[in-house]
Amino acid sequence: MTKFKLEDTVKIVKCRGEQEGYCTNPDWVGQTGSVERREGVFWVVRRKEENDWWWFHEDDLELIAEEDALDSVNHPTGGLSGHYLADVLKPQRGGNPYQAECDDIIYALNMTFDEGEAFKAIWRTCTARLGYGKKDNTALYNAQKLVHRSKRILQRAESETGE
Repeated sequence: MTKFKLEDTVKIVKCRGEQEGYCTNPDWVGQTGSVERREGVFWVVRRKEENDWWWFHEDDLELIAEEDALDSVNHPTGGLSGHYLADVLKPQRGGNPYQAECDDIIYALNMTFDEGEAFKAIWRTCTARLGYGKKDNTALYNAQKLVHRSKRILQRAESETGE
């Protein structure tokens, strides 16, 4: 049995600081994050304060009760949330890693409402597959949303071309 599950909100209670790649900064003690996935004996946690990932031993983390968590993954507010972010670690055209925001891409490409909704449905499906998607998200719901929005996009295209 494991101590945590995906999307649990945890508090960092200890930083060992010896091994590279996990909790190297004692200033992180007391910060909170969301459990992303498990890799061997490590838990990968997205730190809420910096919105980055780090690896922790189970003993380095403490579960925060859901009713005490203010994390938008566990308590949707309609505001910004981590499931619409994606880290691009190796950009296609080189350069520095960066974090892509779903809405930024929608606005940059001047997507219509239906295109944006279809794009977000695909985005939610992918982030769920990676283990940090929206709570209660299902592939079926997003597939249905994608079909609905795609039909509207097709109708608009047909009406604009007279077909």
